[in-house]
Amino acid sequence: NYTRDITNGKRSADLFDLVAYNEDCSFVGALRFICDLFSLDYYKEPEERPESLEILSFVNGLCTENEEFDDTPLKPIDKSVLKYYLPYGNKMFEDDGIPLDTQYKFNVMYDPYSNRIIIPLHDSLGEIVGLKGRLMKYDLEDYEQKYLYMTSGFNKSKYLSGLYETYELIKAQGYCLIFESEKSVMKAYSHGIGSVAILGCQLSRYQVELLTRLNVPLIFALDKDRSLDDIKKECNKFLEQISIWYIYDKDNLLPDKTAPIDDWDAFQVLKKNNTYKFKKGELK
Repeated sequence: NYTRDITNGKRSADLFDLVAYNEDCSFVGALRFICDLFSLDYYKEPEERPESLEILSFVNGLCTENEEFDDTPLKPIDKSVLKYYLPYGNKMFEDDGIPLDTQYKFNVMYDPYSNRIIIPLHDSLGEIVGLKGRLMKYDLEDYEQKYLYMTSGFNKSKYLSGLYETYELIKAQGYCLIFESEKSVMKAYSHGIGSVAILGCQLSRYQVELLTRLNVPLIFALDKDRSLDDIKKECNKFLEQISIWYIYDKDNLLPDKTAPIDDWDAFQVLKKNNTYKFKKGELK
């Protein structure tokens, strides 16, 4: 009887919801619990698919608009790799609204050899599955890349930045903000707000699943340069029963190509006055 009410009618509950409810953990924590229970490897590489089933991959790819079908699992990285970096915060992030205590929370480091700020990417279980480096330089030359993934094989379509670090905040506040970048998550955290970043502007099916199983209202807060149709297209990927909202800067409070959280004062106004309920079917 308890399990019938877990999702409050938003969707059908399943075995993973039961475990998450009983163990008081996230969906990914429930996956890990079941893997441990049956001695399965949570990070196991996918087995080679028989030739007779290759058509399933093809159909899967066709069913997902503008999304490259990638089933590569996230793989944990030995934490000893962090010894090659200096455990220091930086003034560049601090000046940009990410105080040193927040940088410490997210384990921000520095690589003197590449002159990059290192952002460890933790999966929902706290394992390091990737490293991202931001060139510590304000004015970049044309040939210089602002961000680089410092490790190979990182599948961002199976990752939500900030979910591990802010999961308890998300559950306590009763909603989840969805940003594009890790820095937005850090800025929100510095103001006591739990959120995630999708590392881009398009949600994968796996990210939709993770967000759906949070069982809280979701609020999209994509960058200023995303059109209203772009935002609604992402909202439309969820079941009709899921409570979806979006922040849209129709009053032009933000400069182009900025995230809503980049200006805290403007963000508060946007969250209060420019947050709209999404209704399934708004986007044809």
